[in-house]
Amino acid sequence: MLGGLLLFLVHAIGLTCEGRRPLYNAPVRIVSILSSVTILPYYAILAIDPDRSRVAYLTSLPVREGLSKVSGYYAISLLFTIFGIIVAASFRGRLPSSSAASEAKTSTPATVLLLFGFCVALVIVKLSAAGGLFYIIGNIASRAELLAGTGVYDIFLTPAIFLTILHATRVHSQRRMRLILLIFIVSSLFVLLAVFGGRKIPIFILLFAWIAYQKYVRKIPLISLTSVGLTALIVIFFSAMLEWRVNNQTGSAGDFKAGAVSTIANLSYLDTYLFITDYFDNHPKWQGSSFKDLIARFMIPGPYGNPPLDEGVYIRTLAEGYHVVPSLPFSLMYPSSWPPESYGNGYANFGLIGALLFSAIRGIVIGTGFAIARSHGFGPKSFFLALTTAFNFHFTNLRLTQLAMVLCGFVVIILIERLGARIARMRIR
Repeated sequence: MLGGLLLFLVHAIGLTCEGRRPLYNAPVRIVSILSSVTILPYYAILAIDPDRSRVAYLTSLPVREGLSKVSGYYAISLLFTIFGIIVAASFRGRLPSSSAASEAKTSTPATVLLLFGFCVALVIVKLSAAGGLFYIIGNIASRAELLAGTGVYDIFLTPAIFLTILHATRVHSQRRMRLILLIFIVSSLFVLLAVFGGRKIPIFILLFAWIAYQKYVRKIPLISLTSVGLTALIVIFFSAMLEWRVNNQTGSAGDFKAGAVSTIANLSYLDTYLFITDYFDNHPKWQGSSFKDLIARFMIPGPYGNPPLDEGVYIRTLAEGYHVVPSLPFSLMYPSSWPPESYGNGYANFGLIGALLFSAIRGIVIGTGFAIARSHGFGPKSFFLALTTAFNFHFTNLRLTQLAMVLCGFVVIILIERLGARIARMRIR
């Protein structure tokens, strides 16, 4: 299929166009790696067996035909993301050299200890608010309901976790922390977040640590025992978490093959893109009305409450057969989400032009983040912001809100950093 060939070609371009530039300074490669993992394996499965798609019964086109179309559209949108990154990341504006120097001063053992303690304390508070560790483990299938209302802790927990990793790695590179202690910190944070049943943040913890180690300590080849081991650990963890949640819900174990395919499908947004592209080719597009939900969230709610911040709730409700449009109250819709990300949100609002435009905006934001990090010498704070945009930013209400929340928590974490730096100076005196 032509669309499939284009899909693999664009990913190959993204993985190689930055040459031998180190990974921490290669935003196009980072984005291409993440896209390769979430799109290509499931594409291969559907190309061989299209009936495995969970939206096969929802689309007007046969899956194989729709797959060819969507893969081509997505490949072009990824090209627009790559172009946006390259243009924005090439910005040569330089900040005063004191910026990088001031960031370096905050990387101290005291800072790592304070941030790590802050993370542990927040996890304990969040666990208590959700009913306790053993209650969550025993009811992991209902994790969404158990964790409802605890998102306020994530505003501070998310930046604290990743900054702890970045500072710990930098302190280790300065020979002020043993490797075993760095491994302990990363492993502890991984376990602390894994107990909530989520997969995304624990996996991001490992990837952040891998990239940070390449920046602050030494380069790790993409094809190496460490890289292969990390990939295997992520796959095993993802599969185990999915199996745990399914078994908790059904009370029985499934077969390995079905579980493996389910794992790959859950990691991918391809089914969501298939459904969105087909649905909005046959129904009126939103014409930007979904962004009104951001404003509506700050208004006095109506009798049925406010609309959702996540456009994926509309997509999931549409998939259930209900006709919904922004800004319908969340209480009247299906209580789940298929996040559309930049491609899907753009297509739902303006068709293919919207998908390309939103993808380009995503690339510009990511490229700008890396341009700022580069001008700051890839200090922990600027490096964190750059990696956060590369890993998690899309031009949707949900991702915009999440980015704003992270920035709010980021301010508090900076205060903790400064306290750690002050403690270090007091010890020197």
